[in-house]
Amino acid sequence: PFSASPLLGSGAVIGAGNAIGLGVSVATNSHHHLDLIGTGVIGLSAIVLRGSELRQRISAGALAAWSGKLAAFLFFRVCSTNKRDERLETTLSTPSGMIGFWSISAMWG
Repeated sequence: PFSASPLLGSGAVIGAGNAIGLGVSVATNSHHHLDLIGTGVIGLSAIVLRGSELRQRISAGALAAWSGKLAAFLFFRVCSTNKRDERLETTLSTPSGMIGFWSISAMWG
């Protein structure tokens, strides 16, 4: 039987992570945290909702490992170049653009 509880739980974790990302964006006007939070929260959601069966735990662990590795790599890359993402410069230059970006990120998650 289908249960909406995991879906709602995942939505809550991803929504909270993206709300934190929005707060950091508004407070710092930085681009460094975008992929770290946006990608990392997907792995966090997998761990929080890992389930009780072995296959669910293995799947959640693999997703968390992939998410963490990708988030860390992207964060390292942006810190190494110390540049802003020019593709998002216009979007993230206003509070409404930041809200739009993080809302889409939450829905994508």
